[in-house]
Amino acid sequence: GDNITFEWDKLGEFQLALMDDVRKNPKNRNTTAAILLNLHVGLRSEEVANLTFGMLQKQKKLSHASGIVGKGSKKTKINAPLGPRAYAIIQNQLKYDKNFSRCDYR
Repeated sequence: GDNITFEWDKLGEFQLALMDDVRKNPKNRNTTAAILLNLHVGLRSEEVANLTFGMLQKQKKLSHASGIVGKGSKKTKINAPLGPRAYAIIQNQLKYDKNFSRCDYR
């Protein structure tokens, strides 16, 4: 089979390029947040695009992380832990949405 190598430094360059694009084109912010989140949780792109507030679960007593729990796009179960960076991306997006009245978190 083919031998595939991954260059980790390219991932950092990609993230910086995404953030630079948002500075130049603020309308791309939501898409960029979804891409950055997906780099950390590894879900299908449509699953990240269709996340709902109710799918976010706080850290439970015996757990080491918060997570995303729910049904996936292919009717599979999603149970993805959120590391600190992924959690920060989500919190930042929620704050942005709330400040611009895009959703109501009651």
